[in-house]
Amino acid sequence: MKKLKNSLFLFFVLFVLGCSFNKSIDHPQKEKLLIQNLQKWQNFKADGIIEANYKNFVFRKNIHIDKAHSNMKITVFDSGIFGLKPEPFISLEIDSLISIKSQSEPEKNYQIADFPGLNFILDSNSLIQYKNEIITNEKLQLSNGTKITFSEIMQLKKINIPSNSWEIDFFYHEDLSSIEVYEKNQLLAKIEIDRIRREDKQ
Repeated sequence: MKKLKNSLFLFFVLFVLGCSFNKSIDHPQKEKLLIQNLQKWQNFKADGIIEANYKNFVFRKNIHIDKAHSNMKITVFDSGIFGLKPEPFISLEIDSLISIKSQSEPEKNYQIADFPGLNFILDSNSLIQYKNEIITNEKLQLSNGTKITFSEIMQLKKINIPSNSWEIDFFYHEDLSSIEVYEKNQLLAKIEIDRIRREDKQ
């Protein structure tokens, strides 16, 4: 009898714990989380380290990201001798065009339309029109094949761009902590974010 009571008690504890951990987030909560998380992409500044492949060699350098409304500027710094007087090694500006400048090459420009999905990072609030699809499926499938994936708590998780075999993955620890960029399943760049600041948290 005692053994039966212990078994029933254990079953009850496991049942309660299971219900607690499996409690899903309802639609209104997800909508609120989605809007909050999308707004975080509107304006921020971030500093960190980038490891990337460039011209067949791997480098590790400081990086600064400045996102302001529908414009984004990413600057990779060459720290110079003993880390003095850091100068831009590569800079990337994204608005209506994608402009790339480097120390050794002339400026290159690309149409942002060639990288579908990036425009939603520039204007993340434009995704709100698809909120029901995102909340229901935790992803958004665009007509051009691009897929944007979200986590259960509605954080941007992944952008797949099959038209040019690109994938961008986002990782979080309280806030955005790292970004990985792949081409044809090969890691091109990894950004580890050390500090991120927003308009209300300077």
